[in-house]
Amino acid sequence: MSTIIERLNAALTPELHVEREIASGGMGIVFLARDATLDRQVAIKIIRPEQATARATEKFLREARILANLRHPNVVPVHRAGEADGLFYYVMDFISEGTLAERLTRGPLSQAGALKLGRDLLDALEPVHDQGVVHRDIKPSNIFMIGNRAVLTDFGIARPTVDPAEITVTDASFSGTVGYMPPEQAYGQPVTGRTDLYAVAMVLYEAYTGRRWSDTPPDAKPNWSGVPGKVVPVLKQALAWEPDKRWPDAATFRRALWSTRTKHYRRYKWYATAVAATTLVLGILLGRYLLRPSPPLNDLAILPFVAEPASDSALLATGEHLRLLTWAQLEKFARPAPRPYVDGLLSSRPQATSALTQGDLADLGVQYAAQSTLTSVGDSITISVSVIDSLGESTDAGSIRARAGELNLERIAHDIGFRIAQVVDPTKTYEGSRALAHRSNTAIVAFAAGRSAFKRNDIRMAERLFRDALREDPSFGIAAWWLANVWRWQLTGAPTEEVDFVELLETHGPSLPERVRQLIAAQLAQTQDRRYEIYREVIDNDPRDAYAAAIYAEELHNRGAFAGIPVEFTERALEEAVRKDASFGPLLGSLVRSYIRTDNQSGAARYLEWYAAQYPADAVPEGEFDEYDPRLLQWMFAERFGSPDDIEGVRDERLAQPGMLSAMPFASRLASALSLPATQVDVASAALGITAPDDSGSRAGLHESLALGLMALGRTREAFNHFDSAAALFNTALAALEAQEWRIVANTVGLPRDADRDMRLNRGVLERLVGDSAVGLQAAWALGLDAVNAGDMERTRTYLDMLEANRPDTIAERLGSLLSAVELASTGRYRQALEQSQALLASDSAARGGDPFARAVLHLKRAEWFDSLGRHEAADSMRLWYEHFEVIRLFEGEAQAAEIDWALSTYAMWVRGMAAADRSDRPSACFRLPRVLELWTNADAPFASLEDRTQTVVRRMGCR
Repeated sequence: MSTIIERLNAALTPELHVEREIASGGMGIVFLARDATLDRQVAIKIIRPEQATARATEKFLREARILANLRHPNVVPVHRAGEADGLFYYVMDFISEGTLAERLTRGPLSQAGALKLGRDLLDALEPVHDQGVVHRDIKPSNIFMIGNRAVLTDFGIARPTVDPAEITVTDASFSGTVGYMPPEQAYGQPVTGRTDLYAVAMVLYEAYTGRRWSDTPPDAKPNWSGVPGKVVPVLKQALAWEPDKRWPDAATFRRALWSTRTKHYRRYKWYATAVAATTLVLGILLGRYLLRPSPPLNDLAILPFVAEPASDSALLATGEHLRLLTWAQLEKFARPAPRPYVDGLLSSRPQATSALTQGDLADLGVQYAAQSTLTSVGDSITISVSVIDSLGESTDAGSIRARAGELNLERIAHDIGFRIAQVVDPTKTYEGSRALAHRSNTAIVAFAAGRSAFKRNDIRMAERLFRDALREDPSFGIAAWWLANVWRWQLTGAPTEEVDFVELLETHGPSLPERVRQLIAAQLAQTQDRRYEIYREVIDNDPRDAYAAAIYAEELHNRGAFAGIPVEFTERALEEAVRKDASFGPLLGSLVRSYIRTDNQSGAARYLEWYAAQYPADAVPEGEFDEYDPRLLQWMFAERFGSPDDIEGVRDERLAQPGMLSAMPFASRLASALSLPATQVDVASAALGITAPDDSGSRAGLHESLALGLMALGRTREAFNHFDSAAALFNTALAALEAQEWRIVANTVGLPRDADRDMRLNRGVLERLVGDSAVGLQAAWALGLDAVNAGDMERTRTYLDMLEANRPDTIAERLGSLLSAVELASTGRYRQALEQSQALLASDSAARGGDPFARAVLHLKRAEWFDSLGRHEAADSMRLWYEHFEVIRLFEGEAQAAEIDWALSTYAMWVRGMAAADRSDRPSACFRLPRVLELWTNADAPFASLEDRTQTVVRRMGCR
């Protein structure tokens, strides 16, 4: 039987050639095709054959007619419609850019961007409504973003306005999308043009805030935080519950919305971000934990267990273990408030937890709070349980007695959970945690102790304890999950291979809490967009879940830049996660590193103080080096913000502290992640001066660090010499390859450089490496790039064929695709180059592109191609890839992909700053260009022309 694509091609050839399916819905399928006459890509939408009833076909063709009659820049155009081999279809423009829904996974739009979005949508709806048509399905996934222009599509359920008597049950099946339907549409009442205006306002609310609008009754009080003050009344009127109280038409709504703009709204975009960040921090410092959410977001809070006598440390530890286990036991029965949130709120209360009141429950946002007291008498322990409700009434839930030496923590926690459940809802079946069931006491104790160590930021101890739990019980799925989480927060070190997420889900999925299954699914997601979508779903389901917010923020911090997510949004996400749990040290460390890199001295100082306070004093023995040591970040803080006269003294003071001398190689390479290449060079040089001549491994790593820092400073000739020295000392094929690749990649991405030696020498080394089983494919790729740089297409084809011959190898496939894209662009075929390289973006994470340089080449070249097509916003998004903080192994040995990205960051920053100046974006240009001039102070001669141009722009724009 012929496939649909074959049927369409047979009927539509030669005018149209269908290539592949690109989207699918309940009623239709969309294919990518090429229009042979116009030599361009188009989209063909068909109605599903199984849905092609007479009525459905009529609706489908009505959609085509509506779109064909709407020639508007903000409405996707339709060119032709018809029937081919029994398939009803129409042809429309193919839009390769993403939808607003995809864009919003990276966070809210800027205020200017949201304002422009509103104008575009209302511009589009004005002629639509003039034709008597209501779209009825306006939502982010039906809005494409072409640069900063919004294009409305998918009129599949659009219909002329009708009399209420004409609305039928059949019509209801096309009523819209749950979560984006105005009230009258959701309740099956008549729809008008004002229905679409309500939907536009919902979309704009989400664009400003990143939150979906909640269809609330008229007397509710929505959360308007994130929406500019002038815009709030405009959206309020559009979101009026009764249609006759909304704006009368799209034009009036558009004029009211557009009148809220300021003359230079783009210029002051940075100010709004700064005010928002400052407000958030002040909220933390003033105790935002005391806000009273309404209605309650959780069913109950499990308060810290009380020990009597309070001085019994062993009893206190047992109580904390039992509290953790009880919380886990009740996850399926109820929705326990997250422990960090409860702890953070209670720590701000002056009264003891035993004096909980009705008001306290309102503060906690719960209907019930459970309290337990452990009393030790002789060799027995009594656990008394009580529950207080939202009316302030306390219920005695009974007590449990056990011998101190015979505690079965899992069984006791199960019993405590049952007693709490009987008070909270005796009609509901209580089911404890399957993740903890039938575990030995030894495994349970190790697991609970590991969770406690994790909470107090003793990451190394947590790792040991989770390993102990798994050693005792290899089938302990939840312990394996938390071991993987320990590795997630390691600043350095290769991820553990002991935890296979696929196997974990297959083997232990049913026993794991739903939230954990979702978070594992996020780890396994094939794309970043899908990963972020899952994280947001988890957070939306429980906004107080501090840990879900933490790993989402950390995901953005580590890898968000690969998806074009700006660092400002990442920092807001980190701030929000800290607001939910200000005691989680690794999260605080991420904020400190980010603020040092973005030159936010006050933010870095604030969180550095918090971070130092959270660091376990006994984490490592005296005199040993630990990558979490706050003294490292205090050192880097001084390097970034100290005066030139003070920096040398601060450096000497830090190096005199126990353990810091041994940290010099690590500190040197950490500096590159913080945009401190001068520090990287100085510290590596100093360390070389005190490293034994026969310590070739250490000296090789220091030459490597020195070279990376020199690249960022524009001192390429010196850098290449140190890469050669590092290669000689490492004496590995990978180091030899890297030393040659730097010359070729510098040429490929346009980095100014001195011709430090004849390129024939480079090619000779690479040609010898082609035969190496470990790096041969990478050497072939590098030689292919060199051939493209030289304009030698015959030689380029030789290396493309070599990679093609090894295509079953993933490295060959990815490097071959990237080389092919570079070759296409070299002849001006930029669109084809972008299409060829699009799929490679999914390989950004963990540097899976096949070569440590591949990620940087991919992003810098795609940015160049976007610029060539006039798509400058997309180009700028590509060039911010270096703002990531993804480290996949210890800072030692040959450079990993992250370090190569950071070494090229000054050049990328320069290109971004000059592009911002071209579009008169003063804040962005003035944020980057003075810093570039500072870093290139002693750059090589080829950088002189770039520096002159930059100085001219900085003076013209009045940058300080």
